[in-house]
Amino acid sequence: MTNLLHRVEVSLRSFYIFNSSYGGREGQEHKKILFYHPDDIEINTKIKDVGLSEAIITFTENLGKEGNDNYFSSTFAEGTGCDILHTLKTTQIFLQPEDGFWCVMTLNVPKTVCSKQDEEYRNGEIHDDIYRKVLQESYDRFRLQYGSFDMILNSTKNGLSIAQSKLREKLNIFYSEYVQSLNLPICDVTQFLRSVQYLPLSKTLFLRVHNFIQMVQATFPAIVDTLFLFNDQIVSGGKFEPSVLFTMYNYIMGNPTLRRPQRLTEVIEFEGSRKIFLNRNNELVPFSIYHHCSSSASLYMYVKRGDILSSETREDLETYIDAQLALLAYDIARFIVSHSKVLTLVNNAVEPEALIPRYLFVNEQTLKHISNVGNSKGEKTSSAVCQKPLPLHVVNLLIDSATTTKENNNVAMPPFEETLIKSTTDFWIVKRQCNWRQFYVIIFNKKATLLDVTAEAERIFVQEVTDD
Repeated sequence: MTNLLHRVEVSLRSFYIFNSSYGGREGQEHKKILFYHPDDIEINTKIKDVGLSEAIITFTENLGKEGNDNYFSSTFAEGTGCDILHTLKTTQIFLQPEDGFWCVMTLNVPKTVCSKQDEEYRNGEIHDDIYRKVLQESYDRFRLQYGSFDMILNSTKNGLSIAQSKLREKLNIFYSEYVQSLNLPICDVTQFLRSVQYLPLSKTLFLRVHNFIQMVQATFPAIVDTLFLFNDQIVSGGKFEPSVLFTMYNYIMGNPTLRRPQRLTEVIEFEGSRKIFLNRNNELVPFSIYHHCSSSASLYMYVKRGDILSSETREDLETYIDAQLALLAYDIARFIVSHSKVLTLVNNAVEPEALIPRYLFVNEQTLKHISNVGNSKGEKTSSAVCQKPLPLHVVNLLIDSATTTKENNNVAMPPFEETLIKSTTDFWIVKRQCNWRQFYVIIFNKKATLLDVTAEAERIFVQEVTDD
């Protein structure tokens, strides 16, 4: 019998950003490194890690270009280089967010220690796709707050060396805090889907919110877009692209200054920066955030950097929205309380939490999701019943199922598809896919039959999911 001592979970080994075109001469290799975590590593070790990454990238790019071997040419597409590298003890994720720049995240593979000489590495618990999305999200967050790498370099007119130093400074400010905030392992399927959850309202309340926002923007034309939250849940996401909204929402949730109720103020970010950068017509444009809170409602307003609101205009804006926002917050709170009473009556005779069916609906075009699946961030869900995250292996099964859907809108989709999966731990996953919408039901039942699971999934689909 195996003598199990303890389990070691996945952890961050290193995170670094480099540009191979810097420090091309011998003895200047350290100039390639723009950021490295942990910082207390010897410089020679940092140079060695970056050099190894460069060699892997060059090797895989050459394989893709040659195209002589069918296996390698299909594994490494031309010009894409390496995405993931697996070894026994580590998993390395590569991302090229901009031309010449590479972000590399190295994870220690989780393991089970059976004895001093016997260690079993659990490589299957690290899902490549979800950690690649985490790496992409880290760059999107940086770009939102500071702009692109090239934009920072081009904003400095005092020479390339000064520009690189400025880029290193901003990378250190952002990523030093970001890597410390990573909560591993990632057990949040919405992180992979990059979707957001809206607060469901009645039609009347929903239209009142949108009418209020349109009136604000019509009265104050400098306001280009808005985001309306209630109790940190999205009511209206404005005209943002879904992926931008996901990044913006996470940015606001991670910023105590933006979440703190206060009067209308201009948000001052790290190092006195007053800007965020949003993609408008395929161009990064600097904006200023203004936000106003009343009770549990928050309105975030985005103004182009050249149209800064004067103190007089800000006073007029505050006066205009204060009473209306307070009334909306009061009416939304009343609606939620009345709706919660109905949910309580429905769930009075609910089963133990482990047996409660979980569901997840995703509209792939808007990246909106409806779910009662708890996650690693403790995000509020549409039901107060299920807050405990799913087991990691079930999350991985969900992601494996979701990756069958292509992100390219030009790909022909089947008119209807249903998939059933049963795990070795008696979890059932039912996936239905139709018209760019995916619906998942997760059921834990040791005695359920295929017909039982299908009938329960149909019941939950009819009862829980609506999508305008």
